[in-house]
Amino acid sequence: MRRRGAVLLLAALLAACDPVTPKPSGPSAQSALDLMFQNKYAAAAGQLQELIRAHPQDAMDHATYALVLNYETKQKSALDEALKAQKIAPHDGFVLTVLTRVEDWSDDVQSAARDGAAAVKAAPSSALARAFYGEALADVGRYNDASAQLSKGADLAKKGTAYERAEVERNWANYYRDKKDYVQALNHLKLAAGAQPKWVERLLELARFSIGRQDLSAATQFLERAASLSPDDAGLREQLGDVALFAQDYDVAKSAYTAALKLQPRSSLDLKILGDIAVALDKDPTAAAKDERAAIAAKPTDDEAGAYLVAVLRYLVKDEPAALQAAKQTVAPSGASPAPAATYLDLDKAAVDRQSVALATVNQYRRLAGLAPVTSSSVIHQSALAHAFYTFFNGALASIRDLGIHKEQSTGQGYVGDNVLTRAQHFGYPQRSMAEVITHRADPAAAVTDW
Repeated sequence: MRRRGAVLLLAALLAACDPVTPKPSGPSAQSALDLMFQNKYAAAAGQLQELIRAHPQDAMDHATYALVLNYETKQKSALDEALKAQKIAPHDGFVLTVLTRVEDWSDDVQSAARDGAAAVKAAPSSALARAFYGEALADVGRYNDASAQLSKGADLAKKGTAYERAEVERNWANYYRDKKDYVQALNHLKLAAGAQPKWVERLLELARFSIGRQDLSAATQFLERAASLSPDDAGLREQLGDVALFAQDYDVAKSAYTAALKLQPRSSLDLKILGDIAVALDKDPTAAAKDERAAIAAKPTDDEAGAYLVAVLRYLVKDEPAALQAAKQTVAPSGASPAPAATYLDLDKAAVDRQSVALATVNQYRRLAGLAPVTSSSVIHQSALAHAFYTFFNGALASIRDLGIHKEQSTGQGYVGDNVLTRAQHFGYPQRSMAEVITHRADPAAAVTDW
């Protein structure tokens, strides 16, 4: 982990220092982790931010902050902090351990496997290093090596902390999930929850697993238990809401984001998601538009809230003049800009620009395959965009799960056509054949790469 107070956290998490070393009396990386384990994520993050301001060259504080951000699923920020820690202390065992986990959860499993090996070399007696390295090895398909690391981690964790024992079990679950042994995976997730029964992350893991197995009833039960553990922590409420949305439990999601908004009344994130929920759950586009406008007022550069507002006006309210006005006169450009305050993003153009990035990526792969480039179609763009928002508007419907996402129901909000061809024909597509692929990615190039 990090420096001197760092050595104390190393004692707690990596069992790599003298246990009789006295604890610091003030805030420390360890006390921040204790707050996180008590489900006080905002307090943990705030404490670490203060420590980093006071000691900007303390690698342990940066690494611990990265770990907290990682559990909050704020992957970009987590990776930024982990890399800062690595730059300060490139050979530190705890720093490399956290970097391994953050890279793995950021879907960079090859880097995670590489840095996990370095972490174990730097801290061979660390149960956490073995657990995170074992996770990365399983994710790259090196199952024998993963099993060896997790077995060693389990031996080390016997005399370690509850967190270490839970992480070993959690990563055994990951190992079995990668091998598609879902019974064993669930057993080990339950053992992880048993090791840390009061930490909400363990229940969120079980909820996510249940969602992946299409057991939404179990997911809801785990979410309800998680909600009972969570204190007045806005970030934690948002995590609960996020998992609930994946479980299509919009009642729980609405409750979670409403509670978060009460704790931080001008949160753009909470407002815009409550706007989404107003349509999907309550079928109330008026309330949705109000929430999205409030989100933009709180964060004038929030193009996601702006795009949803435009979609509500265009596809649900069917007020195209209002939609065009919202698209061109609502969201400010991001970043510092010399442009006058009256300058706004053109959200419709931004959608076309994303399509251009996707098209360029498609043609890059076609060149590699020796194929001629393809061109875009404004008609197909309109059809695809309308269907994308149909899936948001009807997110609570069971009919959009799995391959059902390709279809629309005439009773659904924002209905255009039953299938990809009829939707395209609605917008004037002249051909008689068509196919589509759908992926859940925010980045257009990454979406194409998935296919």
